[in-house]
Amino acid sequence: MSRRLQKRLEDHIRRTGRYEPLVVRPHPSRVGSYQVLNGRHRLKVLRHIGHARAACIVWDVDDGEALVLLATLNRLAGRDALTAKTELIAALARRFNVDRLSAMLPDTRAAIERLLNLTRPQAAVRREPSAEPYLHSLVLFLTSEEKRIVDRALHDAGRTIKDTPGRRKARVLVAWAQGNDIEPS
Repeated sequence: MSRRLQKRLEDHIRRTGRYEPLVVRPHPSRVGSYQVLNGRHRLKVLRHIGHARAACIVWDVDDGEALVLLATLNRLAGRDALTAKTELIAALARRFNVDRLSAMLPDTRAAIERLLNLTRPQAAVRREPSAEPYLHSLVLFLTSEEKRIVDRALHDAGRTIKDTPGRRKARVLVAWAQGNDIEPS
């Protein structure tokens, strides 16, 4: 949650005293404690403004069901944090196969497989001796606003390069990564 949205939530709770109850479960290893399944940001705000207690709904679920709930409830209400999402999907994949996960979660099978691939160690890339440049893919995870900024910067930097839009972007990125000036081809 951005600081701006967190501040809005805090202002709302201070002003009205109302908020959606947290969803918790009995903690699996600490007797008398609870684990938050949904509402981590609300809990953070409540603690920040001095609340010692919070309205909660208690669900009695096992570890597997808790992981599924974390993946579905948080995805429906917010924006995913990639590292947390990949760790959660990896934990779920140890309990359920990909087909079962895609039936239970809001994510597609392809999205789940991509997230699982991010958790697997990558094999070292062997450079082929060649006179031609070797093409590699580059994957970036950006917000919509970050993507607009990067696209605009690549467009502006590659204006003088005569080629396809994808190759212009690639040349701009390579030149930037190598610390070189961008030159038309």
